[in-house]
Amino acid sequence: MHPRLGYTPLMASSSTSLRFTAEDEEALEFLMAETGATKSEVVRAALQVAVRDARRARARAEVDATMADPVQRAELAAVQAEMDEIRAW
Repeated sequence: MHPRLGYTPLMASSSTSLRFTAEDEEALEFLMAETGATKSEVVRAALQVAVRDARRARARAEVDATMADPVQRAELAAVQAEMDEIRAW
């Protein structure tokens, strides 16, 4: 695991060619200097962050959809009431 970026490199790897804008290059150079990571490590870490953020956004959307549904909200309230009753024992 890279100590500053928080990811574990995978055993299998592939090579991909990317084209970066000047702004992207500046961002990469900044992160490389801040973390001591290589360009590849910074890009891999950024992909992991993007995946994590996408998964969190999906989960938030699911919660929002559940909370917007009156039937689902009623079921949640019933479960919460049952759990409160169990806790009171």
